[in-house]
Amino acid sequence: MEISGSSTKGKIEANTSNELHLLCGIYITNYYWEVIIFVLIVVFIPILISNT
Repeated sequence: MEISGSSTKGKIEANTSNELHLLCGIYITNYYWEVIIFVLIVVFIPILISNT
């Protein structure tokens, strides 16, 4: 299964017709993007605040 996307569009290529696998793949991908954005915010906000 290959999933690629952005905030406005996405593309899924899968060799399975199992909807549960597709939904799990989309959920996991979205979860990791949310975690990455949260970590970046937590790291960079203190850096930006300390420089002012």
